[in-house]
Amino acid sequence: MITDSVNPAGVMQQAIFSEKLLRYPAFQKCSKVEVARLMNFAVRSSVPAGEVLFRQGNEPGMSYWIETGEVALSRNGQKLAHRLGGFIGFDGLVGCTSYTETATAVQDTTLIGFPVGSLEGLARHDNTVLKQFFQTYQGRLDLADAHVTTSFSGSGEGAGEAVAWSSILAWLLVSVIPLLLCFAGFQLGFDTKIVLFASIITVSVLLWVFDLVPAFVPPLFSILLIILFDVAPPKVALSGYSSGTFFMCISIFGISALMIKSGLAYRLALNLLLLIPAKRHWYSFVLFLLGGLLSLVVPSRNGRVSIVGPFLIEILGMIKAKQNDLRATQFITSSLYGATLLGPVFMTGNSLNLILYGMFDEQTRYNYQWLFWLLAASVPGVLLFCGFIFLSEHYFRSAEPALIPRNMMREQKKIIGPMSSLEIVTFITIIALLTLVPSLKYHKIEIPWLFMTISMVLLLIGTIGQKEFRSEIDWPLLIFIGAVLAWAPVISAIGLDGVIARSLSGVAVLIKSHFYWFIGLFCGAIMLVRLVLPITAATVIIGTIAMPIAIDAGLSPWPVAFIILTMVEATLFPYQDQLRLQLDGAMAQQGLTGVADESKFFSFDMMMIVVRIAVIYASIPFWQYLNII
Repeated sequence: MITDSVNPAGVMQQAIFSEKLLRYPAFQKCSKVEVARLMNFAVRSSVPAGEVLFRQGNEPGMSYWIETGEVALSRNGQKLAHRLGGFIGFDGLVGCTSYTETATAVQDTTLIGFPVGSLEGLARHDNTVLKQFFQTYQGRLDLADAHVTTSFSGSGEGAGEAVAWSSILAWLLVSVIPLLLCFAGFQLGFDTKIVLFASIITVSVLLWVFDLVPAFVPPLFSILLIILFDVAPPKVALSGYSSGTFFMCISIFGISALMIKSGLAYRLALNLLLLIPAKRHWYSFVLFLLGGLLSLVVPSRNGRVSIVGPFLIEILGMIKAKQNDLRATQFITSSLYGATLLGPVFMTGNSLNLILYGMFDEQTRYNYQWLFWLLAASVPGVLLFCGFIFLSEHYFRSAEPALIPRNMMREQKKIIGPMSSLEIVTFITIIALLTLVPSLKYHKIEIPWLFMTISMVLLLIGTIGQKEFRSEIDWPLLIFIGAVLAWAPVISAIGLDGVIARSLSGVAVLIKSHFYWFIGLFCGAIMLVRLVLPITAATVIIGTIAMPIAIDAGLSPWPVAFIILTMVEATLFPYQDQLRLQLDGAMAQQGLTGVADESKFFSFDMMMIVVRIAVIYASIPFWQYLNII
């Protein structure tokens, strides 16, 4: 962690929170899980008399809780009141770019230091926490005299001009290319509705490629254009928002919000770490396992990373991760792959699964309910898991041991206490889902309405409140899903599926005569598309084109969907992986920038692409046994 405060002399060790600190008003407003997480970043320091803790004007990297002793504060050479307890030095938390005071130990003093980033994470989760720190700060210091400065880069103007010109060029291409496509389509004699729909989809793709608007806007805009140009009736164009898949998505995201809110995942991870041997590869396994288990109940990749990410950051803090640290690299890969690799194995494991599921015809949707989807994906799922574990052990075998103090984890477990009523309800909900989903043939309730029933019960009893329903559910993603779910019915209504099948009949012939060659070419094509399109857009576009071809070749859409879902997750470069960028941002806030060995990361990702393709080939005999292909 980078800080400009003066490092206190004396012995430094992991901090155990005192009862007095736990009763601090700002901490009282936080959940017990959040306070327990904060312990991983806190360090207790014994400071001799006369030692300067931080100086006025330095960057405010640390805040301190005075446990015992006395600290003198001064500002602009004037002495202020001595502090015998409470917080000092949280200027950075309230918006100052430098310390507004100088702090000096008057006598031997014991402090608990907190990186400002860790307290900011606490405050971001609940505004009342930040207000509490502000009130404390205002009670000690006249903010009018706090010289908060803001620096500006002199090169910003030129950068802004470059961005403006690139944006103008992108919008010109978005405007011109669809018009050229329309002209070419009419010249070639294609049906008017097909030409218009192809141009509308091209607009969406270009908006995604150039990242001109949020990801959910292009499909929503496409629905509007479909209605305005009478490509399809409004009932068909808006059919995605009335489908069972859409309501299932709403329900799953609601249950996911409950999982995030309850803190049950944190308790599970903490108990797992206490149960397993204190070995690096076991810690890595727990991080992977946590993400994999969350795939059962949290359909959002970002949601799973938001749960696993803080726990990963805590572990990196506890092992004192260094620059290009192999241990940190292994833990980061375990967290990311745990949150994504097994997503295609469960029907509800990813929002992308639900999008492609919504593109299936009615008979295929009936055949591939949750349990049969799991059966079909079981062998590739096991192979992916084994391949990851083998590679992880091979690539990081030279890493140093990772020592995590168990007494710290026991203290955290003590802080969070027994299971809360919310955790109990969450646990019961998960058990109910794991029981009811496989027993579909007995209760006869279709999966979408089963999820809807459970989420409605949670809403009716108040477990999921208005705040969680509004803030924890990814509404832009739901708007995106509802819009793209309508594309398949529109394609069918205007006859574009037949045109695609006839135009790409050579691909259908390749599927029938050289299936193994098709698999390799298809995987390569997906990788190329992912170089220019984000994961969600790539999945939708590839699925829209590939599904009709698979049906024309007599192939079930499910294997095609599974291959798409497996390969779109494969990345080589950081810009392709939104989750990596999300995690890097969270780690940077805690001063953990650069802890991953990027060369190892790149080579590991490359080998995992080989593993993914090998697993797909190895699964073909199993799929043939199930009469899927």
